[in-house]
Amino acid sequence: MNTTVNASIGGFSFTLEESAYSTLQAYLNQVKIKLGNDKAAQETVNDIEFRIAELLSEKITLGQVVTNDVVLPIIEQIGKPEDFGEGNGSTGNKQYRQKRLYRNPDDSIIAGVCGGLAAY
Repeated sequence: MNTTVNASIGGFSFTLEESAYSTLQAYLNQVKIKLGNDKAAQETVNDIEFRIAELLSEKITLGQVVTNDVVLPIIEQIGKPEDFGEGNGSTGNKQYRQKRLYRNPDDSIIAGVCGGLAAY
């Protein structure tokens, strides 16, 4: 019998095996380290945590214990922390500048999406 942990992920309550909880906690800590401690980074971490909760809700039924078999594909779907953040743009072509869409928390009309589109 495995040890279980009750945890709140993205505002939802889940029962996880201890190994699945450790995997998720390590993943979220790596994301926090990669993104930093500013307000925008914290908002991004909260969005990732909420997305994890949505995916977990889709994959399990009420009362089911979350295992590593459920957690690992979700982490793969969201992506590795090394892929997050801004790249250094060293593609060899100095004239090419990649444009990216971002949510703009300062112009927060429809959660900053409209402000981000305007800035783009």
